[in-house]
Amino acid sequence: MQRTYLAIALASLPLTPALAQDIPTLDEIVVTATRTAQTADETLASVTVVGRRQLDQATSLDEALATVPGLDLSRNGGYGKSTSVFMRGANAGHVLVLVDGVRAASATLGTFAFEHLRPEQVERIEIVRGPRAALYGSEAVGGVIQIFTRQAKGPYIEAGLGGHDTRSLSVGIGGGDAWRYSLEAGRLTSEGIPSFAVLNSDHGYQNNHLAARLSGPLAPGLRLEADFSQAQGHSEQDPAVGNEDFRNRVASLRLNHDISDAWTQRLTLGHALDDYTTHSPFLPASIVTRRTSLAWQHDLNLTPAGLTTLGLDAWRDQADKDGSGDIHASLDTWAVYAQQQWRGLGSDWSAALRRDHHENYGDKTTGSLAWGRDLTAATRLTAAWGTAVKAPTVNDLFWPYSSDLFLGTTYITVGNPNLKPESSNSLELGLRHKLGDILVLNANAYRTRVTDLIEWQGTATGLNEFTYTPTNVSKADIKGLELGASGRLEQWRLAAALTFLDAENTGTGEQLDRRPKRKLTVTVGHPLGKGDIQAEWIAASARNDLNAATRLAGYGIVNLAWKHPLPGDLEVQARLENLFDRHYVLASSFSGDYNTFGRSLFVTLRYQPR
Repeated sequence: MQRTYLAIALASLPLTPALAQDIPTLDEIVVTATRTAQTADETLASVTVVGRRQLDQATSLDEALATVPGLDLSRNGGYGKSTSVFMRGANAGHVLVLVDGVRAASATLGTFAFEHLRPEQVERIEIVRGPRAALYGSEAVGGVIQIFTRQAKGPYIEAGLGGHDTRSLSVGIGGGDAWRYSLEAGRLTSEGIPSFAVLNSDHGYQNNHLAARLSGPLAPGLRLEADFSQAQGHSEQDPAVGNEDFRNRVASLRLNHDISDAWTQRLTLGHALDDYTTHSPFLPASIVTRRTSLAWQHDLNLTPAGLTTLGLDAWRDQADKDGSGDIHASLDTWAVYAQQQWRGLGSDWSAALRRDHHENYGDKTTGSLAWGRDLTAATRLTAAWGTAVKAPTVNDLFWPYSSDLFLGTTYITVGNPNLKPESSNSLELGLRHKLGDILVLNANAYRTRVTDLIEWQGTATGLNEFTYTPTNVSKADIKGLELGASGRLEQWRLAAALTFLDAENTGTGEQLDRRPKRKLTVTVGHPLGKGDIQAEWIAASARNDLNAATRLAGYGIVNLAWKHPLPGDLEVQARLENLFDRHYVLASSFSGDYNTFGRSLFVTLRYQPR
């Protein structure tokens, strides 16, 4: 089977150029990999950029990320249902998500609500694969996803209509000279699909969203940037779980100061809010988590020594839960870090070191070292090592004592304030080769070992009594190979990625849940008259779920997207999901398999002055 996937991928490279993402040029500027601006050609990390072209074609954020190398996604039903992103085989909580530089994951769940952030709110997304804890601290085990708020260049309005009575409307405006502004507001509603195949009633979704940005000079060398994004609405769930009201918000304020030609500093204040009310018939609850953060960074260009970065991070997580057991807790974290980027011995180097102090478990040090060398003008070799940590969530530490009686047996759940952070150690080797101006080929091999993984385990604590509490008991060994190609051949565009992944729970010998051993994405784009058309193929092998208690079958789906300009600055766009109406499953539960969309069409009419 591996030979079949590889043959398909290699045969596709010269003949099927693609349009899965905007194809980034090697001189495109990225900032997430090193917390400093550098071109994609200079970075020693494995980076993918998703821009407005792909975001315009997506009806949800997971659609925009589905073809990114190294990512595996699952969604528990239709629009607005819980979405998980796994990077390079690591857990969903091992992906650090930043929105305009602000840590945006829930302090209780430890994951980001990808399902509620709309593509219309986003300007671009940078995905950095590999550990980045030496720069960012907790969560950056598999990598970092940074989302940048929409930056409209002028007025626009777009309205969409699709299957399952899905409707969307988004309006925006932007402009300015020295001071620039952007404002977006919109609404999406959908009757949805049943969350489980065994249910008949649809589970709908409503999302009202807003994004705003303002930037401009306060004085010579001093610039202010302010960003805001919010999603608020209602998601219908399985009756046993109960419907959900949600509000997610991220706001940031930054001051960029050019002290001299060689010294710049940036001060960022951030606030992230996750507010959920669940109307479960059994365990109704209101859960609010707030994260207030400060980041202060200095960049010193000390030629010929290179670029030195020194920084301070601090944040407070505050969680309040009412209803089915109360939580009122806060956690403080602060950290200092340093990074040096330089050129020597005919190679490029980067080294970073970070010290985090967590209020509950104490101090933790992480580090990284990366190297890159141009073997020829067209070939570049890179190598990297890094350590990372994942702090226990508020739920892990402070889940309130609860006792439930079922069929004569008492089940107790309670948090564990003595947990250690999860830790990892990673190695990576990468090779990039350019075939003229036509194609860029990439190969990245990596291995990550994770220790002290946190699992909720049950032990007998009495006659007909079991107590479940989180414990540092598990280990994982993750080995992977990513092969990719992107480029242009005349009017065709190409992006293809093939991943081999062995993500094993070393205690059980089983593959980690929802992570396929093989995944292939190929997408093809070509102008069509005055417009454009693309085809996207996603194929994945079988996967485990429910702690390897069940097996999800492999699948392959094809998506199509088409757009065409109309008179009067109008444009029509259509996206056809699951062209061949394949049945496939991305996630399961003890209540059954979660549904996915069959063949589904979504049409958008957009007005935007050219």
